[in-house]
Amino acid sequence: GIAEYVQPYYVHHEFYTPNDPQIGSQYHISSVKAYQAWDVQKGDANVTVAIIDSGTDTDHEDFLTQFAYNTGETLDGTDSDGDGYIDNNLGWDFFGDDNNAQMGGSNHGVHVAGCAVAATDNGVGVAGPAFGCSYLPIKAGDGGTIGFGYVGITYAADHGASIINCSWGGAGGGQLGQDIIDYATINKDVLVVAGAGNDNTEDLFYPAGYTYVLNVASTASTDTKSGFSNFGYSIDLCAPGSNIYATDNNSGYTYMSGTSMSSPVAAGCAALVRAEYPFLDAMQAAEQLKVTCDNIYPVNQSIYQDKLGAGRINLFSAVSGITQPSIVMIERNVSDGGDEAFVVDDTLSIDGIFTNYLAPAGSVTATLTAQSSNVQIIDGTTSLGAIAAFGGSADNAADPFTVKILSGATVNEKVTFELELTDGSYNTTIFFQIIVNVDYINIAINDVATSITSKSLTGFNDFSIQLEGLGFIYPYSILGTGTNILFDCGLMVGTTNNVSDNVRTTGGGTDEDFVAVNNVQRLPVPVFSEFDVEGDFNDAGSGTPLGIDIAHKAFAWTETGHRKYVIVEYDITNNSGGTLSAIYAGLYADWDINDYAQNKGGTVQERRLGYIYDTQTDGVWAGMQVVSTSGGFVHNAMFNNATDDPGGTGVYPNTSYDTPDKYESLSTMSMTSGGTGVGKDVCNVVSTGPFTLAAGESVIVAFAIMAGDDLTDITATADSAYIKYNGVPLPCTDLTATTSSTDDDGTANGTATATISGGTAPFTYAWNTSPAQNSETAVGLAEGTYMVTLTDAAGCTITYSVTVGGPIGIGQAGASLVTSIYPNPSEGVVKIVFGDNADNSSCELSLRNLIGQEVMAKQVVPNGEGEVQLSLAALNKGAYFLTVKGETSEQTFKILVQ
Repeated sequence: GIAEYVQPYYVHHEFYTPNDPQIGSQYHISSVKAYQAWDVQKGDANVTVAIIDSGTDTDHEDFLTQFAYNTGETLDGTDSDGDGYIDNNLGWDFFGDDNNAQMGGSNHGVHVAGCAVAATDNGVGVAGPAFGCSYLPIKAGDGGTIGFGYVGITYAADHGASIINCSWGGAGGGQLGQDIIDYATINKDVLVVAGAGNDNTEDLFYPAGYTYVLNVASTASTDTKSGFSNFGYSIDLCAPGSNIYATDNNSGYTYMSGTSMSSPVAAGCAALVRAEYPFLDAMQAAEQLKVTCDNIYPVNQSIYQDKLGAGRINLFSAVSGITQPSIVMIERNVSDGGDEAFVVDDTLSIDGIFTNYLAPAGSVTATLTAQSSNVQIIDGTTSLGAIAAFGGSADNAADPFTVKILSGATVNEKVTFELELTDGSYNTTIFFQIIVNVDYINIAINDVATSITSKSLTGFNDFSIQLEGLGFIYPYSILGTGTNILFDCGLMVGTTNNVSDNVRTTGGGTDEDFVAVNNVQRLPVPVFSEFDVEGDFNDAGSGTPLGIDIAHKAFAWTETGHRKYVIVEYDITNNSGGTLSAIYAGLYADWDINDYAQNKGGTVQERRLGYIYDTQTDGVWAGMQVVSTSGGFVHNAMFNNATDDPGGTGVYPNTSYDTPDKYESLSTMSMTSGGTGVGKDVCNVVSTGPFTLAAGESVIVAFAIMAGDDLTDITATADSAYIKYNGVPLPCTDLTATTSSTDDDGTANGTATATISGGTAPFTYAWNTSPAQNSETAVGLAEGTYMVTLTDAAGCTITYSVTVGGPIGIGQAGASLVTSIYPNPSEGVVKIVFGDNADNSSCELSLRNLIGQEVMAKQVVPNGEGEVQLSLAALNKGAYFLTVKGETSEQTFKILVQ
């Protein structure tokens, strides 16, 4: 009764404040509560943050004590530690392929590193949230581009990194990137942290958008979303990224903004968490950062609700104890119990596996809601029970959620679902999307799985984003497992000057010529195979349509010997009102098998098969085969990038893939690709033709798309596919030929020979020379590449290309005749510039299209300025070969008319 109240006498003290003189310019240190966190944990040199970026400043005063040196490497010009890199005692420069990670043309990497791991409490410069953790610099690019980011991730994971920061990326993921993230996270226990992107959109940005990556958005000093920052349900958390003061080159300091800054701030915080809790694995450390974030939604606009992840990092809370569960849906299974097309009136069953990464959870209830009124939740609640700590799991397979798709659903509608989990005190919401009322069908009944779309594409319905469709998975398991090996694939149909398609084009986009007339659907009672798909489309989306209608079918089987392919068939009708000539129809495919930079292409002519394979040990093979017999066989094995084929004259779709390129790839044989080393990034076109269709006429073409373990496997699959489609075995497997040629000396006296072996005599020869020749040896040939189609008495056909050399190769200019042709490409007029030795003698000009037809011939005499102007205005757009023949020499040039 004497005391009015009694309470402890608290002794207050200041938070730990390092002696870095410019720390007052770093508001983000306060924002993430780093001062308080440093009272608890000041980092551990055994925890290493790898910065994969544009290089470092090896002499910077705020890095010198932070560098993670490779003590096993002696600087003696050899690979001392046997890791495959010479003298890599401090990171690696993949851009220059040497051991000097010093920055070159961009200071981006220097600033990024300072945001995470600037030396703290060292009496100079600034501080980094990682405090005493180490810094591994990896140079993966220069001058604003990162070309070696993913190989840098692998290097960092293999060289002791605990955290990897990626302040770079772009739209469009891919299986290779996810495989590398999986390797780093699962195999090496490394947490990959990445910026969400600076486009102020909800679009996914990679590598931030990959599974297992900590996806970091940016906030300003007021905790509001930075104006530039991406947002969305894929965001994990936020960190300050606006006006961040950190390191610069030459031991300097500067301000920068971007998710390039918020990501390393988060990476530095993650390093401190891993130092405080060394028993946590990479994903558990990420979840600890997330569940301890501060809620910033009250200060942000409502349009960002639930789209800034868990909030803004609170590092002090993150290192102050593991007190909350963190439950993640690590696997989700969605099924309609049938064709898995998810169309109107289907009822979907949704179940998942839920893993708790942190503290134990009590009895957990899960409740599902949808943001769209076009679906109806039939059963939206399930009980998961108590979930144990640090890896405990539960599932709702026995009590799945059920959802019905209603008639109002739009085509390919992305329905966002919210799944709320609670045990009474712990609450979290998981967001995910399901695409409903799709206009594509997944075929997944055998050892390969793919998607057939309504508008001519195979694999994916959406180029580069790859959310709609399966790609082409091999080996596929009925459990839904397997690896996608296809980036994009689609039908192309073209004449000399016009091609209709929906595949990629120059500039990174796609053509959109084909539009659905009747969406693909699975036949309830199959007619030809065990899984029949059919639909219709036309090329009405083109600005210059061919005027074709296409009935599309696809087939798959489960029986032994027929499990590694699907067949796609196209019944092409000419409804243009006129005749279409020199038509080729084929499939373009960009295969990315394992490491896409180590792929090669080849041809098995007698099986009408073009293939791409992974050159690594036990690599997968993929192939496309012409199984229809209505036309010939062409395989154009291509490099994706011109830089991978120095001096080459082929088609390179990543460099240029407009109409002339596409027709050339449809109509020209190229047997191999990938070079002589471990391979390159390659793609291919397998086509059939040429056809001539009068108005109202049709032709059916069909292709088998397959995968296997080696060449023997896919050739056996090709034999099986052919007999399944045609009912008889391949008749032409023994018809082959060898080719040879003699060079042209400048007077059009080259020869090309095809010598047949096997097959059934008599044989016919069809050379695409002008005029056409039909003997074993074509004569009187100028320098260039010629094609010959060989046919035996049984009707078997194979096509070969033969190159005739000459004194000057195609596209080269010698001083004795022509030095240049410009402009090229041309919109109607080109100028031919003759060399000093041309004098005023008469020259013959011959212009031919891609199938060898001469479309222009004339004699010219260079004027006093050594130039001749040639009008091409009467020609259709496309590619042509111009041959200039003088008295003693001859040259051929490729010209594009736009």
